[in-house]
Amino acid sequence: MSHSTQSAEAPSLEPANAVRQKPVRKSGKNKRRKNTSRFSLGAKGRSFWVRWHTYISCFFLPLVLLYVISGLLYLLGFEGGAASSEKIDIQLTEEQRVNFPKDEQAARQLFAQFYSEKLPQQYYNSDHLQSFWDIHHEVMMTEPEADGHAHIIVETNNLMRQLIYIHKGLAGELFRWLGILLALSLVFSIISGVLVALAVPKMKATAIRWISLGTLVVILAYIVARL
Repeated sequence: MSHSTQSAEAPSLEPANAVRQKPVRKSGKNKRRKNTSRFSLGAKGRSFWVRWHTYISCFFLPLVLLYVISGLLYLLGFEGGAASSEKIDIQLTEEQRVNFPKDEQAARQLFAQFYSEKLPQQYYNSDHLQSFWDIHHEVMMTEPEADGHAHIIVETNNLMRQLIYIHKGLAGELFRWLGILLALSLVFSIISGVLVALAVPKMKATAIRWISLGTLVVILAYIVARL
């Protein structure tokens, strides 16, 4: 009786063990092969890149629109100008006429004798003009005539000219650094978008094709520019 019971139980255990072990080993191999066959950021990695891509894009959206709109208007021929202009006649002495300034310090000293308002910080000079300017206005002194007669011209910039100054990085240190940070943010946004695309299997091949196409366009544009 006992012998028959043991012999009945033995065949049922061996197939059961074999059936359980074989699929486990096979699925483990498939899983490892699947994980090593493609680039993956993981859920936390994708969340990090997408989250910071969103934050930075939202923060710099106003500045991007300012650059895009001002650049587009400039390309269409809208360069801006003076909202108001005032010309002041002045008379220089013979010594002042002969020693018409060629540097900022001498120019400020000469302006101070004829113009009582505070001068802007930026300085520009040429053979025929001395100028102090900023994003809001410009104060210029023309080269004196033979009799010492000259003009001080004060111009207030209109909105379009101010936008162009911002676009060109001429609106002071704060806007210059904002422009630098915007450039860095664009690099970060593009890289984060590419990484997320490469991590998604359905988008990886398409992303690689567009990267290749963009690279080819840049190379061709460079070759054409040299012709």
